Amino acid sequence: MEDTVSLLQEDRTPSGRIAYYLRQPKWRVAIAVTLICLLAVILGVTLGHRPHPGPSPPSGQARRNVILMISDGMGPASVTLARAWAGHALNLDGMLIGTVRTRSNNSWVTDSAAGATAYACGLKTYNNAIGVDADGVPCGTILEAAQAIGMKTGLVVTTRLTDATPSSFCAHAVSRRDEEFIAEQVTTAGVDLLFGGGRAMFSNATRHDGRDLLREFSQLGYAYVSDLQGLQSANRLPLLGLFADKNMPMVIDRQEQKLTSVPSLPDMTRKALELLSKSAGDDGFFLMVEGSQIDLAGHNNDAAAQVRETTEYDMAMQAVLEFAKSDGHTTVLSTSDHETGGLTLGIQLDPLVYDDAYKYLPDRLSEVTASASYMAELIIAGSDINDTVIRYAAVHDLTAEEEATIAYCKSNVVSSLVSAIGRVVSRRAYIGFTTGGHTGVDVNLYGYNAADIGGNIDNTEVSLFIQRLLGLDVEEITEKLKTFNPKPPSNRSVPLRSDPYHGL
Repeated sequence: MEDTVSLLQEDRTPSGRIAYYLRQPKWRVAIAVTLICLLAVILGVTLGHRPHPGPSPPSGQARRNVILMISDGMGPASVTLARAWAGHALNLDGMLIGTVRTRSNNSWVTDSAAGATAYACGLKTYNNAIGVDADGVPCGTILEAAQAIGMKTGLVVTTRLTDATPSSFCAHAVSRRDEEFIAEQVTTAGVDLLFGGGRAMFSNATRHDGRDLLREFSQLGYAYVSDLQGLQSANRLPLLGLFADKNMPMVIDRQEQKLTSVPSLPDMTRKALELLSKSAGDDGFFLMVEGSQIDLAGHNNDAAAQVRETTEYDMAMQAVLEFAKSDGHTTVLSTSDHETGGLTLGIQLDPLVYDDAYKYLPDRLSEVTASASYMAELIIAGSDINDTVIRYAAVHDLTAEEEATIAYCKSNVVSSLVSAIGRVVSRRAYIGFTTGGHTGVDVNLYGYNAADIGGNIDNTEVSLFIQRLLGLDVEEITEKLKTFNPKPPSNRSVPLRSDPYHGL
């Protein structure tokens, strides 16, 4: 009653009421507690603490398998082009459930390292970071957390196994450039199945330190295959498959040159599903499959190569869907780390004359029989420019300006030669590119047996969804990694230099 009388005698304006409550001890305590709680929330967001992913699956149930498909560099236009070129609906078409925002911690345009780390760790980091947070501190990944609860794991790619996307799931490095250091971690990461290229990073004949990681894999019990025949006959885990010294051949080159000893992405995916499902039992498995060279074709502005990479990725998706539907307790997600090239379907060839409106020719890409990178290799080796583009790209009308550009790149800017050829090929189909790098557009999200995810989401939410679904404790892995140094010793830091697009 005394408090009420006192309040009635006070200034009743809002400022007066605030002053009154601040003079009361019990209100001061309540206000202080509220401010502390608010400060804790703000600090949690500011410092990048991850929200807890949620509860584990009910006990007594078989653990669900998760297959994460990553179409590196594939934006919405790439899907449209593949559908038009193939002449039928894609397997992906019936799975569209949303879109994904891709920015990294330090740029609206992410690279593959930051993008893959977002999917692997569930947090934002800087471009070039492999399995570390924005401060360069190692972060636990969903693959490592899946291993910790007894699940089988696998990585399937068509670039190097030490490339940004696969390594972000099983390694930790402040820079994607340190691929020999990353290869050491891939070797000891305990991943049950590893398929891809990049043999040179593991061989004592090509590593700068002479370390024989292939021998170390063998000592760890891994079977090793290096061609399609070996892949088909493989029947146990752990299994290492390295099918090229660097990146595996692009689809267009493998098909047109009849490189029959090289497995396709669907070949590797089917074998991975066979072996992982047989070995996992009720413990389940986590598998990441990447359509790696959709990205490289985009960097090369090579629509003919990219459409075949995208189509083969969709064929791998068919194999995944067939397994998931038959299995009954497998969740499939598919998305991209970013879009590459700024692909546009329809271009104005002459900036002053708009006489080719509403036109692009996807069928024209079927006349191309080699990737721009393969044609570049021939031209560097001495092949005539005109003869090469006529033979492999059916370009009979190479302009003097185009020929001069290709010749200049050959002599002065070899790193730009491939994209110069790629643009010549793509322009004949009225297909354009805005950049040789990445773009910041949202990418598609696809899912099968994936309730509770969809709409327009941040890339980190893909990881958090998988953590919830499988009951993974990524933070526990992060804690165990506190003593790991993600920087190679200075005398062993040997950056790989493979292309001009990834800061290498």
